[in-house]
Amino acid sequence: MTARLLLACVLPGCLLLAPGCGAPADAPPPMSPLGGRAIRLHDGQPLRHYGPGKGPVVRVQGEPGPWRLALGEQRLETRVERVDAHVFLVAEAPEALPPGPALLRVVHDDRTLVAWPAWWSPSTAGPMATVENTVRRLGHAGWGAAEMIGWRLVAALDRALDRPTEAARALRFAARRARQRGQFAEARALIEQSDALDESVGFAAGQAYAAHARAGLEFVAGALGPAEAAAADAVRLSRAAWLPALSHYGLMLRAVIDSALGRHARARARLDGLAEQVEAMSPDLRLMYEGNRGWILFEGRRQGAFDVDPAEIEAAFVAALSLAEGRPDEQANQHANLAALARMTGDRAALDRHIAAHDRFDTDRREQPGLFVGLLDGHRALLDGDGALARARFDEVERRLLTRVDDPMGAYLWQARLGRARALELLGDGPGALAAYRDALAIVERAASRTALQGQRALFFAEQDALFEEAFAAALAQRDTAAAFTIADAARARVVRDLEVQARLGRLDDTQRAAWSARVERYLTLRALYERERTAGELMAADRRGRWQAQRAQQRAELQAAFDAAYDWLDRVAPVTAGGATVAAVQARLAADEGLWLAHHRGDGWHGFLITANGFDHRVGEGPLPDRLPDGIAHLALVGVPPAQSPQLWDRVSTAVWTHAGALRRPRAPGAGPRIVIGDPDQSLPGARREAEAIAAVLGGRLLRGAAVDRAAARRALVEASALHFAGHGVLVPASPWDAHLRLADGQRLTTEDVLMAPVRPRLVVLSSCEIGRAAPLAARISLSLADALVAAGAGSVVAAERPIPDATALALMRRFYAAGGLENPAEALRRAALATRDAGDPLWDAFQLHGAR
Repeated sequence: MTARLLLACVLPGCLLLAPGCGAPADAPPPMSPLGGRAIRLHDGQPLRHYGPGKGPVVRVQGEPGPWRLALGEQRLETRVERVDAHVFLVAEAPEALPPGPALLRVVHDDRTLVAWPAWWSPSTAGPMATVENTVRRLGHAGWGAAEMIGWRLVAALDRALDRPTEAARALRFAARRARQRGQFAEARALIEQSDALDESVGFAAGQAYAAHARAGLEFVAGALGPAEAAAADAVRLSRAAWLPALSHYGLMLRAVIDSALGRHARARARLDGLAEQVEAMSPDLRLMYEGNRGWILFEGRRQGAFDVDPAEIEAAFVAALSLAEGRPDEQANQHANLAALARMTGDRAALDRHIAAHDRFDTDRREQPGLFVGLLDGHRALLDGDGALARARFDEVERRLLTRVDDPMGAYLWQARLGRARALELLGDGPGALAAYRDALAIVERAASRTALQGQRALFFAEQDALFEEAFAAALAQRDTAAAFTIADAARARVVRDLEVQARLGRLDDTQRAAWSARVERYLTLRALYERERTAGELMAADRRGRWQAQRAQQRAELQAAFDAAYDWLDRVAPVTAGGATVAAVQARLAADEGLWLAHHRGDGWHGFLITANGFDHRVGEGPLPDRLPDGIAHLALVGVPPAQSPQLWDRVSTAVWTHAGALRRPRAPGAGPRIVIGDPDQSLPGARREAEAIAAVLGGRLLRGAAVDRAAARRALVEASALHFAGHGVLVPASPWDAHLRLADGQRLTTEDVLMAPVRPRLVVLSSCEIGRAAPLAARISLSLADALVAAGAGSVVAAERPIPDATALALMRRFYAAGGLENPAEALRRAALATRDAGDPLWDAFQLHGAR
């Protein structure tokens, strides 16, 4: 798990911390080589800690040579100062420097060698440095909340002193602390404030840092689409502001996002594109590059995304290991990576070697001495074919995990259960192995739900995919096709679980939000106390150590109770409703003439499951699915004909697409409230305006057009309407499903996030917008459409187009849909409308699909 934490946490964390963790938000590239020499910032603080009377200072490794400093276009006179073995370039006559933002550059023969953004204010550098140092000490002492307040104070002082870019930098520090405390809305607001300050003075470099901070925040918050968009924007801004280090950070983050989305080949291509620039990176950047390159290659091979030589993966990890020399915890991490590779390739000798090295370098013992090694010992036994020893090792790790509190999300517990499953398979205990797989899945589901709220959902994407596939294969090996269906459906239910956990906190009212914050604050306070006293027992006499250990056990119990209390309360107030269903549960919900079809894809083809009220059928195919069956899950009106036997499925069967079978348990939307029709909000589609007027006349509903339909009006319609018809521009972003949206007045948008944050009430929503019903990949085996989000948020049924559709076709089909009873029976009404449109000779007769209840 260590290595995966590196991928999902270290890079985005450093992306935020590169401008925040010990270095200023407007820091330059940490190092830039020049003929064997390198230019560095002094303490990462070129314009601070020197006070009035000193100007910009640059530390130079090696002799400075004929280098000069420049602030903007102004060349500065510089002198050389030596402090111990260090050489510095110091600007003379700082009082003559123009105050305000500019690029501080090191130049040679009119060629810029390295540059970074700066804001010079000689009268306040010293006092402000004292304030900032005090705030940093609060953070180092573990007072996270006080540090966040301190950075807000620094920002306020900077504003009062008319230093907007310095205020923006302080706000980004506060945003980083808010992110670490799981206060994502607060962090977003602080980043937006910092961005606005930099924009007010046209400081492009500051906006680049804000974009990077936003990208890192959204990645950690699990919103991979917004993270990817922000990272792309950050790379563009960094290049425009001549900030190569931040450009490299952004490109690496985009590669990690691609990997989290299952796009391993694209992730590898991004890092390959950086390969020529590796030598120009600082050691920290190179370490990050090599470590992430290794894990993207590793995950790509493990998930079968592409074939890669293990030697190439090993080379990347070894390169990272050499760069980590002298940093024992990072060395331990790279040995963990190499141990995982040895486990995957079956190299017992290498596994032994890297287990020992990991244990030697793991100086901070975050994983508890021997815990990680215990897991690897179990895998070593599996490599040796000793199932009994492997099971004993995994059972031992599980016992230890159940007595500790610093892994409350079960990140290691599910690995112990998974190891036990593999050991039982080796021992020939198929039913026991399947049960262990399902236990591991249950832990991962709970962990994924909670980590989504804590902000590390991306950690579980690839892991869940792999675990679902192993459990699915184990069920088929036992010829338990009903269990295979349940596992496949649980995998699909995860789509809606992920949508729901994004919205849970957003749906709390002010009182509930305060109650949640108080519970989280209690947990964080107890955890800080627990961590502060973690090593106290090492210096105690034996008689005192026993009492200390008992006290620690009580602290652990209180900490675990606080964590569980917070999430148990949230589960009661805002429960997660998504969940898979068994075959029996589906059959209990189906009428005599209904069926449910689920298609699950694997490397060897698709597995189809058809459930009727009295039957269950499983089939395997290598070619395309039967005609018109969706690549997913569908609720069918069978009309007495099994779908695979019908050459023209739509002639005989009406369908509705569900995200998962458990959704059959959902109660129907109430259907109370006005019927609302929205037409052409951005005033660019006259055909949509005509359609809205025609449909409003048919429905007798309220018509909203043009400038009247801003974001607030659209959100109110989602909450108030019993039926909602939207005719206008819809935008699908195939590479980023979170960015799908409906265009509204004045350039505003109704986004997927808006939909999820609103208590959606309509019994029927119709989106007469091109492609907006088409799903885009959210992860390796997860897709999302705006229609899915509407159903997850509470809509009963959603009719949406999956392809571009002409105005005439849309209007004709919608008239037929409502005339056929679309408000009462949308599935059958859509089928009849589609067939009538086909009979009229229109080739786009099947462009619309129904999501949700039939």
